[in-house]
Parts: sequence; C-alpha cells; structure tokens
Amino acid sequence: MVTQQEISAEVAKLVAAAFAQVAKRLLPARLSNTNSNAAFIAAHLKDQNLAPTPENIYAAINALAFQLQWDVEPEKVKARRANERPAKLKSVEASNREFIDKMKASEAADAKAKRDAEFDRKTLSLIDGFVLVDKMGRATLGKSDSVKTSLRQYFSRNRENGGKASAEGVFKAVQTHINKLYQEQERANERV
Repeated sequence: MVTQQEISAEVAKLVAAAFAQVAKRLLPARLSNTNSNAAFIAAHLKDQNLAPTPENIYAAINALAFQLQWDVEPEKVKARRANERPAKLKSVEASNREFIDKMKASEAADAKAKRDAEFDRKTLSLIDGFVLVDKMGRATLGKSDSVKTSLRQYFSRNRENGGKASAEGVFKAVQTHINKLYQEQERANERV
C-alpha cells in the first residue's frame, strides 16, 4: 500500500520536473527560488483550479510576472520598471543655466550668420566691380567677364552649395586673387 508521504514525494518530484522545464523556457530570464514565488504560483494555480503542469506553471508565471522575484528579469518586467521610474526633474538653476547657454549659443550663431552674410555681400560686390583696363584705359570686358564667372563659381562652390569654407576666408581669397590680377595687368600695361 502507498502511503500519503510517498504520494507527496512523488507529486513534489513531478512539480520539480515541471518547474525545471519552465525554467528552461523562461531563459534568459531566471526566476528566484524563493518560498514567496512558490506560494504565489501555487495560489494562482489553486485559484484557477489548474494542475501543476509545465504549461499551467508557465501561464501562472506570465500572469504574475510583475509580482514575482527574479534573479534575471524578463524583458517585459524590465520595460515596465524602466517606465515606472519617476520623472527626472531639473533644478530651476540648472534649467535656467541650460536656457541661458542655449540663448547665448543662438545669439552667437545669429551674429556669425550676420557677419558671414556681410562678407558674402562684400565678396559678391568685389566680384561684380572687377574690371580689367588696358593701356588705353578701355575695359577688357571679355577677360573681365571670364574672371568674374570663374570667381562666382569659386564663391558658389565654397559658400552657397553646401560649401564649408568660411565667408571671411572666401572674401580674402577673392580679394587676393583680384589684387594679383590687377597687379599683373598693370605690369603688362607698363611693358607695352
């Protein structure tokens, strides 16, 4: 005859085997081996009138996931905990400092944009005013127009179409090139 103690031991082995199967299925999450977890799961199975099979234990763990203790939490528990954290509040001083820093950066960017626009305007004015004059004092329009076209292309390439060159740098380069052309023209006029 089988005793109550033998039946309890056999049931305990079956439940332990069921928990081992469930533990493999839960990976990478790992449920803590505590009496409170066992009590929660057992109470859930009893309330739902379910047998302690691997499928029922897994369903109970999923239903109780946020109440159980974990050695390694499953993703859905981690996600909920991350969203439950209190909002991080900044001090008024830190918030004001951040606002002032952004305002200063914005003002500096506006000043730079205004300065760059002024250099761009000066550069285009310098290009438009460029005219070479021959020995007789007549404008050499063909050559002047050719130089203007090439300088406008240089300006466009370096400033307008996503160019990264500084406005001041482009202005100085154009100014230097124009001065060099004027000096070359003067020397050529003196030789003739």
